[in-house]
Amino acid sequence: MPDEPRNIVSIDLNMQYDLQEDTLRIHRPYLHCVQVVLNKDSNEAPYPQARTAFIGGYVMELDLRPEGEKAILRGVEGEKEISVLPSKVEANRTLVGRSRRNLQIGEILSDSLVGKEALRAFLRSPKEKDTIITQYLEMNLRAILEQLHLIPPEPDFLEEMKMLQQRDDFEYGKDYTSLYDNKVHAFREEVEKMVEKQNKEKTANEVKEASNAFSALMEKAHEEGKAVWQMSSEERSGLRAPVLVYKDKEGNDKTFSPPVANMLPAVQHQLEIGSKDPRWIPAKEAAANPDIAIRKGAKAVTFILFTKDKQPYTKKFFNMADVSGKGVPALTPAPELRRDVYLHDMIDYLARRAERGTFKDGNYFMMFMDAKEAANKSFHAKKEVYDFSNLDYETYMKARMEAQRRLDVILKADVQAPVPEKDYEKAFIQLLAKEIRQPSTTNYVIRAARKALNELKWQENVVKVVMKAFVPQAAFDNLARNGKQPSSVLMAITLKGIEPQKNQEQAAAR
Repeated sequence: MPDEPRNIVSIDLNMQYDLQEDTLRIHRPYLHCVQVVLNKDSNEAPYPQARTAFIGGYVMELDLRPEGEKAILRGVEGEKEISVLPSKVEANRTLVGRSRRNLQIGEILSDSLVGKEALRAFLRSPKEKDTIITQYLEMNLRAILEQLHLIPPEPDFLEEMKMLQQRDDFEYGKDYTSLYDNKVHAFREEVEKMVEKQNKEKTANEVKEASNAFSALMEKAHEEGKAVWQMSSEERSGLRAPVLVYKDKEGNDKTFSPPVANMLPAVQHQLEIGSKDPRWIPAKEAAANPDIAIRKGAKAVTFILFTKDKQPYTKKFFNMADVSGKGVPALTPAPELRRDVYLHDMIDYLARRAERGTFKDGNYFMMFMDAKEAANKSFHAKKEVYDFSNLDYETYMKARMEAQRRLDVILKADVQAPVPEKDYEKAFIQLLAKEIRQPSTTNYVIRAARKALNELKWQENVVKVVMKAFVPQAAFDNLARNGKQPSSVLMAITLKGIEPQKNQEQAAAR
């Protein structure tokens, strides 16, 4: 058996004194009837007899930390302040007793100490001969608890025996131990439950406040034309997902990727302070380190994180651009393509909504939820096309820049300008520009390609060439898995939709 902690004094099996908390704890076990037997050991007729066992119970506490003669007495139902007073000086002075709702202590150590100081000294160094003192101490504390209604009535094993005999499954000699709760109840548990509830409510409020602050930050930025999704595609290309840098228990620098809900407020804050550093350090850690200086006027950003059991909580972080000194972690993790792709997909979605005039600036929360959902769908679709674990970060980002360049060309194209008959480039870009502005459940590239084949009567190979050259998604063709190239997939879907139409035309011609 491991040694007991040094701050605990074991007075007897059910009584302990916590030196650190200056608190006496007494476990009062419940005596239950667990079996009914027939007593046949006498000359009289057999009669039922209860066999008992100590099961469960409760803990009473006497907290001596309050000043003066005051103390706090705790039972299962709550706690009350009482006094620990010297007993009355008389010929047969009481060693341990009670008066009204107060505990009385005499010279229990055979010296001049009485009252609270005598009790504290006794608890710190109990002796074997003090068994009677401990029994009286427990008895009087229990009586005060009962008087204050801080403990429930204790079970009566004789009444329990009668109740057992009335059960449908009653048998003499049968063990009914399992009927009783073996838990040791304590007011501390109720306090912990209350504190846990308060902490959950506090955390929920903090999460709500963080969400509201996030929405307010983004709303203000959008109104001022400074939101991340209002940046040019070229400016957005350098954005990276936030990374939290912290110290583990051994003092080593580690990194952690926060939930995606923190991406937009983090990069928006970086934009506002002119930082390109995606790393963040815990605000408390930075403030407590004498080797870290925090920039004057720097604001910590509240991140919403989750415990292992997925319970939300909040924590404040400073961007690395706001701190300096030799204590600042030098750890700089390599970019993580998956998270950066997710971040860019969210921002691109919001940018497209803003460009098309469908950005709901009256409900930022819903817009961000839409962006998150769109990024989720996009990412899952991309996982089927690209092997992110083997993709080169810079190569992918170059392809992304090319895709953005192509999209910008499409969005800026003049859909009314006349196009020379054989200028396939301008004609196809104009088709794409017209279709991207039309609401439809079918991809705008597919609709444009079908019009080129059906209305403009282009050859299939011509459409394939212009799709590879001018469609934004086709910029990723060289990075896709074999058979998953975006231009090939789009072309296959285009042709699949045209085949039924051709069959109908051929049938009509006959």
